[in-house]
Amino acid sequence: TEATRAALTAKRQELQQLWAAESPDRAAILTATEELATLQASARTQHRETRQALRGILTETQKWVARAGKSR
Repeated sequence: TEATRAALTAKRQELQQLWAAESPDRAAILTATEELATLQASARTQHRETRQALRGILTETQKWVARAGKSR
């Protein structure tokens, strides 16, 4: 979702700022890295759920066309 993308962008920017600090705070970097990984996992889960929902509404012909497009 848009909120997840915004959160990912904000967390990446935060991480860049932490690394750019004159004296990087290792604990803060690790925490931000873990938070980013959690957000990325959430985004992947949302993506899979959306794809699964879409598959449920496609006709067999549409599913066939979608599969054929992947093999190009």
